[in-house]
Amino acid sequence: MRSVNKSLFLITLEMEEKRQENYSLSLIVKEKDIEYQARRMLLLRRLLLSYPFKKSLLFDECCLDIPPLYRAHLWSALLNGHRRSEERFISVDTLSPHLSDRQLLYDELMISPAAHLKLKRLLKAWLLLHKDYVYWQGLDSLTAPFLVLNFDRLARAYSCLESFISLYLQDFFLKDNSSVIQELDNLIAEQVSDVEFVKLYKPVCGCVQNIIFVRFSKEYLI
Repeated sequence: MRSVNKSLFLITLEMEEKRQENYSLSLIVKEKDIEYQARRMLLLRRLLLSYPFKKSLLFDECCLDIPPLYRAHLWSALLNGHRRSEERFISVDTLSPHLSDRQLLYDELMISPAAHLKLKRLLKAWLLLHKDYVYWQGLDSLTAPFLVLNFDRLARAYSCLESFISLYLQDFFLKDNSSVIQELDNLIAEQVSDVEFVKLYKPVCGCVQNIIFVRFSKEYLI
């Protein structure tokens, strides 16, 4: 770190736009650039400390990229995670057996017994606190990224999950979610109308939700 140009860390938030010409590099290149990552971490740490007063600026910066070290904190801020949701998680029994008990095997961290236990607790808590909803295929895949990012802060993982579903998947996990799935089918059919998969299997209600959740967990958070 002694070789890093220290002048890069003299940051004025309102002047950051002048440096954005360097942000067009690929994510792989940027994540290997020590000076770039150090500056980004310093900037986003300051924005996190000033949250929610600099909320709009924080969101703009996250659109450029999110440093791996602060990914959990930034996703919590982006999803408006708050202490009340964490307290609700702590208040429910997440250790007793429940119908939502599942296993998740596609991620190395999630294979461990500790990860299985924590995932089960998250799923139980969400279902116990949302009586109108049920476990649908793919809910574990949706939950996994928030657990990976907040493995030692289970309450915050729950807060992120609850906020994400409230913002983007309202009514998706109702016992009768046929109308929501049908709407999703129509949107997907419009986007990929020429794909043979859609022609052969339309409507694709039985598998589309799991595909979406798995892609989300692999591409956007973990």
